[in-house]
Amino acid sequence: MFIKTLLALTKDLFFVGKIQAAIQSLPQGEPGPQWQGLFVRSEADFLARLEVVSPDLALLDLQATHVDVYKLIEMAVTRGVPVLAFGRHTEPQSLRRARQAGAVRAVPNSTLVTKFALLLEQATNPATPSVSLEADLEDA
Repeated sequence: MFIKTLLALTKDLFFVGKIQAAIQSLPQGEPGPQWQGLFVRSEADFLARLEVVSPDLALLDLQATHVDVYKLIEMAVTRGVPVLAFGRHTEPQSLRRARQAGAVRAVPNSTLVTKFALLLEQATNPATPSVSLEADLEDA
């Protein structure tokens, strides 16, 4: 068994609980990885953890208006960390902008919750075919 780290920045404590529950519901043990979540609330904490932890995936809440999420996406991608972004289905322009900044996926909040395991696999497995921006927006 190996452990993968998810570095998450979200403005909403509700989503912290949902993400933690989704991580706990993932299959544990062999042959797949076991995921652990590190949750931060500020840009400084995100950048510090990004440097020290070398996460396997960054998860960014596009509604975290107190930080420049698009800059954080670019910084994570520059360090070789894939990014999964999520936001409101009523704001497809923010999902589009996240993809343009380098996020592997940018999905509505509801998709994050209902397809969490699949999204983790698609975002972190280089052999997985890429999903188009249009496909992400279809769920919006």
